[in-house]
Amino acid sequence: MGIKSNNKIIKVKISYKELQECAVICTALVSSLNTELFNLMVRRWASEWPKLPLWDSKDDNKNFASIWNMFYSKIDSDRGVIPKDISMIKCRNDVKKEFNR
Repeated sequence: MGIKSNNKIIKVKISYKELQECAVICTALVSSLNTELFNLMVRRWASEWPKLPLWDSKDDNKNFASIWNMFYSKIDSDRGVIPKDISMIKCRNDVKKEFNR
């Protein structure tokens, strides 16, 4: 970037509006990452983990609930910021259907 090293303290001032924009960007990033991680974990639950020798299918619901509870935000749901609010059971059943389980 061509910026020279400087040992002096540099103050950066941003307006409240700019701070809010930064917060929105950070929130969107975290939300996107959580969505990707949730999708990855659900794919593993549906297709990879059942192939493991210690996997017990009677624990399917408990294991899915663990994944769901890690990522589902009741606060976001209550605020209406989840684009497609869906129950855990409906989500699990949709995943089972998608992966033919």
